[in-house]
Amino acid sequence: MNILVIGNGFDIAHHLQTSYMEFLEFTESFHSIRKTPHIMQSGGLACIEKPKWRYIDNLIWENEEYADEFWNMTKDNFWIKYFSKKAGKIGVKWIDFESEISRLVRLIENDVKEYDKALYDISDDDAKGTFKEVAQGIEKYTDLFERMLVDLRKLIRSFEIYVSVYINSEEIEVRIPEIEEIDADKVLSFNYTNTYERLYATEKLVEICYVHGKADRDNRYGKDTTNIILGIDEYLPDDEKNVKIEHIGFKKYYQRIIKGTGNRYLSWIDDIRIAWDKRNASKIQPLNFSTGKMFVKKQSVNVYSNLYIFGHSLGKTDGDILKKLICNDNVKTTIFYHENKSLKEQVANLVQIIGQDELIKRTGGQTQTIWFKKQK
Repeated sequence: MNILVIGNGFDIAHHLQTSYMEFLEFTESFHSIRKTPHIMQSGGLACIEKPKWRYIDNLIWENEEYADEFWNMTKDNFWIKYFSKKAGKIGVKWIDFESEISRLVRLIENDVKEYDKALYDISDDDAKGTFKEVAQGIEKYTDLFERMLVDLRKLIRSFEIYVSVYINSEEIEVRIPEIEEIDADKVLSFNYTNTYERLYATEKLVEICYVHGKADRDNRYGKDTTNIILGIDEYLPDDEKNVKIEHIGFKKYYQRIIKGTGNRYLSWIDDIRIAWDKRNASKIQPLNFSTGKMFVKKQSVNVYSNLYIFGHSLGKTDGDILKKLICNDNVKTTIFYHENKSLKEQVANLVQIIGQDELIKRTGGQTQTIWFKKQK
């Protein structure tokens, strides 16, 4: 079995504008145009050479329904305003985005709930300023978190519109040699786009699992049909995580269950482990009493699988899934990296996922199952 895992770096390698910063910049431009009467009255933009402006022009004047929905999902949205203030202060990857949400959730919980600070006296100036802009009148701690959760869901839907109407319609001229060389049977996508599907799965039936959901323009926020997953990992210790569930709506595992997103990868893991268990059970047969010797049974089925990871930082927010795939003795894992800086980051992140002892064991000697390979 050949399994390909793809993250946002896969889309970026195809020159698609799928980073959260590019989405925020697009949103800011969209709002600027919608708020400018003489442009709105002109019936279109004068210059649409760049894809972003071409899409905004098409969205506003040709897809009014989606334009109105995008406007309603993004105006006065706490998270959009908050991350606009954080520009240049945190990293530009989605893992940085999710980690910042996690940090702020814990900070507010600590400041307001534990230390009984005033609701607008939390120790983050950007958050404090954003609350004053969009959350006037909220006085209760629980109401504040409810507003943050509602706005996260609205942000998710607005990003789904951005991906499904804009990104998925962009022409792509780039092809990645490493991806074309991999004869993938299964693809585990952490992306919301259909990039792999429309570029590489045209001649062979490939099972694709969109573990974080797949963007669909026809979903609707009010009908709870959006299945996009965007949230945080579990941050509570074992003795608290099953008790303190006030902020469970922010957590990815909860969103996956509620939204019923792709979990077909679990059957792939079962197949991998079952094959290995059968191999171990049949490899050494009981003592043959007639000869007094042990004998080894030949294997007629290949019990080994290949795992390829491309464009994923190996951040701990997806660590529960990655660990289940990587930590199998019959899985050879090849992790592609873009440059030495990203290699160092991936190794450091992998330590957080599987632990340093497991990483050392799997990257050298006779027990090696992990290889790092530089992209061409």
